[in-house]
Amino acid sequence: MKKLVLIVMSLCLAVTMWGQKSPGSEWSLQVKQAATMIKEDPAKASEAFDELLKGKNKKNAFLLVEIGRAYLDQGKTAEAAEYAQRAKDINSKCAVAYLLSGDIALNLNDVNKASSDYNQAIYLDEDCSEAYFKYAQVYKGVDPQLSLDMLMRLQSKTPEDNRISKELADVYYTMGQYGKAKEAYENYLKVGTPTEQDYTRYAMLLYLNKDYAQSLDMVKKGLELAPENHVLKRLAMYDYLELIRQDWKLLLHSSLIPVIRIMYTWTMFISLVYWKRTSNTKKQWYNLTKHCLWISPIRKFIKISLMCTRRNVIFRKR
Repeated sequence: MKKLVLIVMSLCLAVTMWGQKSPGSEWSLQVKQAATMIKEDPAKASEAFDELLKGKNKKNAFLLVEIGRAYLDQGKTAEAAEYAQRAKDINSKCAVAYLLSGDIALNLNDVNKASSDYNQAIYLDEDCSEAYFKYAQVYKGVDPQLSLDMLMRLQSKTPEDNRISKELADVYYTMGQYGKAKEAYENYLKVGTPTEQDYTRYAMLLYLNKDYAQSLDMVKKGLELAPENHVLKRLAMYDYLELIRQDWKLLLHSSLIPVIRIMYTWTMFISLVYWKRTSNTKKQWYNLTKHCLWISPIRKFIKISLMCTRRNVIFRKR
């Protein structure tokens, strides 16, 4: 007898769940059509929604949530909150109802209620990915570690979701962990479709990691999408400057520095030796060549090089 009762209860539950189809079913198009009248003719829109909620849809929590979402998209938070509450009254375990409630709270800048509702949605449905993302976004600027923990939890459940890598990159960037942010963005760019903002953020991360050449490549790709992006243009200038500086340093370290050192050493040696031996002759030569233009660069180089040391005894005024 008990088994029969359990079977009957299971069938009733299945029929109830079948009757409450999730968003995207046959009435989604009707909701969208009615939503176009919310601003121009709110009374007519309300009538259309009431008509949808008759019959078998009278206690359809998913439909109520979708109508509430339509009102929220049009900026009607009061009406959206009413439909979200009606959905929760009908089905207290409807995760998407709490998701909508959290979005309404966030729209009203009530961060605490928004995070609480998102957390409740996750508790009711651990596969509600949108709740994870929105919870992470709420705490990204307040407590990035909470955002990171939630995203890592979601990644363990759905590792194939590439959106997680992008969100992780943003959180790491907020935390100042640019190396990890760069790695997360690389994972996202492998299979994702980057936007202008993605290229901008990734190029900045590469710049902060001193990878100026790759940063410049990302800047160029971003400028292909948005040629007038001033941030990307400025970043391109910074990348070019750093690359020029690197090339100049490489040139100095590879060739000019040894030459300058050799010239400096020999100048010091020869000047000191000849000064001691022919001090009067050197003084006369120095005085005579003051106005000789072709000799002045040589004199200037010797003077500057020697004055950089404490052993300067030749061109010091007496």
